[in-house]
Amino acid sequence: MSLPETLRAELRRRRLSPSSLAAATGCTPTTMAQYLDGSAHPDLYRLALMANALRLRRSERREFYLAAGEATFGQRLDEHLRRAGFTAGALAERMRMSVSTLNSLREDRNVPRRSTLEQLVDAFDLGGEERSRLYHAAGMMPEAVPSVSTRETAVGLANRMLGTSACPAYLADSWGYVQAWNRAFGRLWHPAALEERLAAGACTVFDLYLHPACRLPLAEAQVQVRRLAAFWNLRRDSLDPRRREVLLARLAQIPGFMEAAAATPAGEPGPGYTLELDHPRWGRLRVRVVSLCFPAANDWDLITFLAADAAARLAYLEEGICLNEG
Repeated sequence: MSLPETLRAELRRRRLSPSSLAAATGCTPTTMAQYLDGSAHPDLYRLALMANALRLRRSERREFYLAAGEATFGQRLDEHLRRAGFTAGALAERMRMSVSTLNSLREDRNVPRRSTLEQLVDAFDLGGEERSRLYHAAGMMPEAVPSVSTRETAVGLANRMLGTSACPAYLADSWGYVQAWNRAFGRLWHPAALEERLAAGACTVFDLYLHPACRLPLAEAQVQVRRLAAFWNLRRDSLDPRRREVLLARLAQIPGFMEAAAATPAGEPGPGYTLELDHPRWGRLRVRVVSLCFPAANDWDLITFLAADAAARLAYLEEGICLNEG
């Protein structure tokens, strides 16, 4: 069976609605409908989330991945074992786990913990896309920071900076994924309440900027097109390939974007710039975007939105948001 047929059959068998599966996997009902009719294909990360949400057993999971044209986590693990020349016993000893535990991962009877994934990445010396796909097959996003000390710094940074920022702000890792946003951002754009949901850790900065709640009218300002094109050229290779294809298709609808992407060198948008946002309640708002990079947290960025015109200041006041960062 094809993936759409398999999905529909599993939904019937589990007595789940498409909207329930969409909510469990962090995608929109519209996107789930496209998965079900075959007009869109989920990336590997979303596929793993679906398998987990449907509670698929070992044989069912393998058939599910096969229908999608993807290898399961266990199959990928076996492939890396063969390529590295390890025996199951040698790898288990190196990772300080039992052979039976390792085999349960190879046979897709268990889902690995993040700490186990980190050990496997180190053991196989994986980087780039291979590392990402192993994480995605397990239903996880690769962390931008491999070391424990740096990762703890980044998590502490998110809790500390987003918790204390009085203005709308979000935290993005060096892979381009939005890891968290603060309450002020939620009050102003309500990203989780809209039909097109955003899930922290599962969406990129491009998903965020193309979202209806904070849409950039980039076609009206070519300088903004060039800024986004430079940032796209900088981050595109770190994204999952299928996610990259979907985002590029959306970005290509912005007049002048493809030409700008071909002509603009890769680079950050800059430490501060002004953007216009279309807000569903408050209309056109002009905001000053301030980006702070933290090298100690593997170049994670804290992006803050400051009110830059009367409409934005009024919206901030009405929503109980601080006008200045201070």
